[in-house]
Amino acid sequence: MITMMKLKKSDKLSIVHEDIFELDVDAIVIPTNTDLLLGAGIAGELRRKAGIGIQEECLEIGSVALGQSVVTTAGRLKVPYIIHAAVMKIGGVTVETGLVKAIESAGIRIKEKKMKRVAFPPMGIGIGRFPLRSCAEVMIRTILTSVVGRRCLKKVYIVLPDEDMCTLFEEMYDFLTEAEDNVIVENGRID
Repeated sequence: MITMMKLKKSDKLSIVHEDIFELDVDAIVIPTNTDLLLGAGIAGELRRKAGIGIQEECLEIGSVALGQSVVTTAGRLKVPYIIHAAVMKIGGVTVETGLVKAIESAGIRIKEKKMKRVAFPPMGIGIGRFPLRSCAEVMIRTILTSVVGRRCLKKVYIVLPDEDMCTLFEEMYDFLTEAEDNVIVENGRID
């Protein structure tokens, strides 16, 4: 089955090259594992910058299902909240369905806390080994369809660590929002 879908551009979405920990936002969405262990990548950087208390909060919560998210405080960071989005199991890899569900779940947490500004880093590309180009497509598509429509939300940032990634995400955004007909293949086949 093929679903034709044209995505609309949104003034609520910005793709930026910044330090995600320095942005003026209500929450940073951090890709994590289902055990909420803040080990490597951006989760490890979060633990170092925010302090060990954030890992202690995660340990109190325990584990979550793949694709689910939880909210903690942000420790020493200036943002009020961290949304931990489980994109993989420990020792596993990030897959598209887990990434989509994790972003959708983060959208639910945004609504619950009535957040106005949130920031997403590229999710699942480090230890999760999700391909960067696929990450750009999945994140932009899912944020446009499941996150930016939240009434409380004024701005969503996709925050990238370098200009090359920024360019890739901007080009993917343009492709997904300007293409005549964007095709999504479901169930792995074209009818």
